[in-house]
Amino acid sequence: SGNVGIGTTAPAEALEVNGIVRIFDSTALKGNISALNTLGQGVPMEVRAEYIALRPSASSPSTTHPEAMRIATGGSVGIGTTAPAEKLHVYIAGNDIPLRIQTDSHVGMEMKGGTAHDIYFLLADTSTNAKMGWDHSATALKFNASASFNDNHLVVKSTGVGIGTAAPGANIETYCSS
Repeated sequence: SGNVGIGTTAPAEALEVNGIVRIFDSTALKGNISALNTLGQGVPMEVRAEYIALRPSASSPSTTHPEAMRIATGGSVGIGTTAPAEKLHVYIAGNDIPLRIQTDSHVGMEMKGGTAHDIYFLLADTSTNAKMGWDHSATALKFNASASFNDNHLVVKSTGVGIGTAAPGANIETYCSS
């Protein structure tokens, strides 16, 4: 069939390996694997002890192309960054949208925390913050122009909507201390 097998007598692909493959570059302490199409375009993967990096390119593959994704040894994934600070860290330079969730029908997103814990979005730049989410201890949905749930800018509870108050006693209640 023209197929080559290592550790198998019946290879189903052009190259089939049954076992562990070791690829090592002793001068750079890394291994490089490239998956190419017939035009020589592809995705080189750089494998090191600290991370795995993918560097897709429409031209010839090279580990000098910018990284598109990195998987660090601690399990953090960076897309657009070589230093993921969280389990998933997405970065794009400039004024663009780094994340899209899309379907051809209904779309949803679930954020699930542990029992008795807050669930929130923190919107931040280098000098200001805004926090919106579920305040578990207050059993309320809160929208605050700060990083705290204590400011009570807009509070939605089963008892009503509060502006400036954490415990609205009517359908809509506003409070201002000054």
